[in-house]
Amino acid sequence: HEALLKGEALFNDVTGTVIFQCCVTLLATGAFSLVHAGEEFALDLFGGFAGGLVMGVLAWGLLELIRRTGLDTPTLHVMLELLLPFVIYLTAKSLHIGAVIAVVAAGLVMSLLPQRHTVATARTKLQAAGVWQTLEFVLNGIIFVILGMQLPRLLAPAAEGSLGDPAALLGAVAVLTVVLEGVRFLWLLAMDALAAARAGRAAASCLTPQALRGTLAVAFAGAKGGITLSLMLTLTAAGALSAADRSMLVSVASGMIVLTLVLADFAVPALVPSKRSAARSRDRVDAEVSLILEVIASIRADAPFTGAVRAGEEASAGAPATIDEPATVIVMHRYAEILEDLVPAASAAAAARARAEIARVGDLYDRMDALSRAAAQWDGETEDDEAGEGPVGAGPSDADADAVGGLTGYFQALRATYEAVEDVRSQALARELQLIKQMREAGVIDAAHAKELRNDVYIQQLTLD
Repeated sequence: HEALLKGEALFNDVTGTVIFQCCVTLLATGAFSLVHAGEEFALDLFGGFAGGLVMGVLAWGLLELIRRTGLDTPTLHVMLELLLPFVIYLTAKSLHIGAVIAVVAAGLVMSLLPQRHTVATARTKLQAAGVWQTLEFVLNGIIFVILGMQLPRLLAPAAEGSLGDPAALLGAVAVLTVVLEGVRFLWLLAMDALAAARAGRAAASCLTPQALRGTLAVAFAGAKGGITLSLMLTLTAAGALSAADRSMLVSVASGMIVLTLVLADFAVPALVPSKRSAARSRDRVDAEVSLILEVIASIRADAPFTGAVRAGEEASAGAPATIDEPATVIVMHRYAEILEDLVPAASAAAAARARAEIARVGDLYDRMDALSRAAAQWDGETEDDEAGEGPVGAGPSDADADAVGGLTGYFQALRATYEAVEDVRSQALARELQLIKQMREAGVIDAAHAKELRNDVYIQQLTLD
């Protein structure tokens, strides 16, 4: 449903922008010709699509050339991703073809063409995705700030009747909102029917009350008309309408945005079956608790050297010279922190198992931390004692060198411990992938949940490099 909504919003934004540009041209010239309007629309639509395909291939070739020459860096990649849409838009504009469609077509081509899949490219994509998400958040925020600035100036004239009959204006907002949500609902219903047919299910399965409630909820949760408001605000600059007509259009667009937001806030929670969702969520959480418990058990089973992690002995649980056991406890403690986050949403049985494991790991971690602090304090006291043995004004003594060497050795051991943490964590993540596969094959988790868990592990593996 998320993909359907994004595709519907993208298609609507592109075609709506093209039609809007044709209407602005019509209003500016004052002459209407169906043939000429059709030609302009076709040129913008198909010309922009064709031009976008060509420019998308060229942009993809440029990025591949930069990668092959070794010049690609996350900063350069993000900068090019931000600049290329503007370059494509301005190029299409100079060619008098649909600039917005050209940008969309170029982006689709660049995403469909083959690309290298390496750790470096994955890291770059993650950083680029973060930049785009930030920009999306900022731009959406700007739209709603503009909406908040426009509403007070428009509501007063609308209430006074300066923009026409207030009841007629409210009726227009309501009717257009119903049409918008109705078309979106029918679009989603048709796409659900196609998906059911491809999966070998009857199209009637999309017409059950539960399915219709879900489709209607997704329709209400769709895009809120930010592009519409942005287009309305450009009318004055284009000189196509009078100030009163522009105010009326902005009022209608703002009213539709507010009404769809209200519908999303009140209608969607009422349509979504919260109890069943909570039950499914609890099952997913219980499965994740079982997965984390299995990972901790495998880490404990692989703990090397004296076996203090397994037997609960204090002898070397925190000794700096024993590298792998502190690293093992640290990684176990990180997984225990994940369990703490899952406990509130887990079932009673799963929560009890998780709390017991959290207590065991916490006890190990506290003892290791206490021994580590004791070792650090011992090194500091030794350094102070040995530093005071030499006469005042004397040069560095052997005692000073031994003290510095002891402290240096301690910090080297700490550094080695945290390097070992990465090794233990890498093994734990590999084991986690194996357990996810086993749980999927056993039917404990579904395919979608398994994919989410695997993706989370992949992201953590990238951070290890």
